[in-house]
Amino acid sequence: MRIVTAELPTHIALVGRRVNTCGADQSTDAFLYSSYLAEAAIKTMGLVLQSGVSTAAPDAGYRMAYRFIHGDGLGEWEDCLREAAGNLAGYYSRDFHPLLAWLTEKRRDDRETWFTTCRAALNQVIDLMDVEPERVERFRRTRTAFDLLAGLVYVRNKTKAHGAFGVNFFGQAAEPYVAAVAGLVNDCPVFSWRWAHLSGAVRGASKGTWLTGDAPHSLSEQEQVALGVCRRTPAVRN
Repeated sequence: MRIVTAELPTHIALVGRRVNTCGADQSTDAFLYSSYLAEAAIKTMGLVLQSGVSTAAPDAGYRMAYRFIHGDGLGEWEDCLREAAGNLAGYYSRDFHPLLAWLTEKRRDDRETWFTTCRAALNQVIDLMDVEPERVERFRRTRTAFDLLAGLVYVRNKTKAHGAFGVNFFGQAAEPYVAAVAGLVNDCPVFSWRWAHLSGAVRGASKGTWLTGDAPHSLSEQEQVALGVCRRTPAVRN
């Protein structure tokens, strides 16, 4: 499965492009780039939810940011995501509800969706690893996107250590792992938003850049007006 990069935020699209350019004989690179993509995706979700809670509950936002900065691993980000969708869910505006619902919705097994495809692919990878039976059983019972994130964090942590797994593992695991990460990134509502960077006024004019796809570009004056970034420049009459 390929990463659909055209509508992704630029920082995610650029990593996705690296995954897409890996050939059949580059399974190790494909796996490791996918692992990097999973980490970037999880951290992006965390930063989005941190920014959302900071408006209504600044102290909670500060604590979450502190944990992100000082945490000793990706598991800290996963824990913060769970707290955001749990104890802190009431602080979020409606704009964040699709992400919260996406993370917590319990999926049904009788429907063929991106979720069942991702879960099956991730389980293929876990089957190739030396995983404790009780943990394998837990992954088999995956029902929410949170559970998928937990699986991705586990795989990333186990395979990141140098020399932990050999070429044979990556050769067998790369394809299903890419499919699992691609499915999650392509479906997550955060990555379908239009991302932009807005800067302050320079010589009286605001600046903005669309951060969508792997080729960001400047906002036109019309787009800036539509977003409320600046006022339309009045026409000059002689």
